[in-house]
Amino acid sequence: VLDENDNKPQFPEKVYQIKLPERDRKKRGEPIYRAFAFDRDEGPNAEISYSIVDGNDDGKFFIDPKTGMVSSRKQFTAGSYDILTIKAVDNGRPQKSSTARLHIEWIKKPPPSPIPLTFDEPFYNFTVMESDKVTEIVGVVSVQPANTPLWFDIVGRALGRKSLWDREINQAVVKEKGKRACQGLIRAEPELTSHESRQAVEQPEEHWEN
Repeated sequence: VLDENDNKPQFPEKVYQIKLPERDRKKRGEPIYRAFAFDRDEGPNAEISYSIVDGNDDGKFFIDPKTGMVSSRKQFTAGSYDILTIKAVDNGRPQKSSTARLHIEWIKKPPPSPIPLTFDEPFYNFTVMESDKVTEIVGVVSVQPANTPLWFDIVGRALGRKSLWDREINQAVVKEKGKRACQGLIRAEPELTSHESRQAVEQPEEHWEN
């Protein structure tokens, strides 16, 4: 029995609002935000591609059609504001789609923290169970001092397409519902700045549930 394309892609939220530090020309091509949608169908009907359908008339942004990663093409100054409409389309026949809006506020780049930033724990071990729902939070990391603006990225060997890191609120969330449980180990790096906070992520371990 072939799966019918009776579900359209869904974004967990209809509107996303983020704040990012201003960027100069050297930062062109840097990631901005990874939008993602999920589809309850199976097989090709659940394959999703992304595009920017509004708010990009001047070509300042581009999006990876497979991953949904939005990146910059030009510089952005503090005080500017952009609203992008992102469309997710499945691979079914007929195709179905949905949209979400990404609001980007560009703020003045904060100065480097005079106090070295440190993670509260040297290692963070998160476990994702196959019963976890899409967008369910599986872990949070915390950094001291906590009163400085911070942005987070996954670097090194990332958790892959089944997970997503929210770089503003330092949460790992489930991107895709799978058939296995997955464990990911996040290692804190010792050298951090207030606008370039990062985590190194080890290759996740996967094991079958009984």
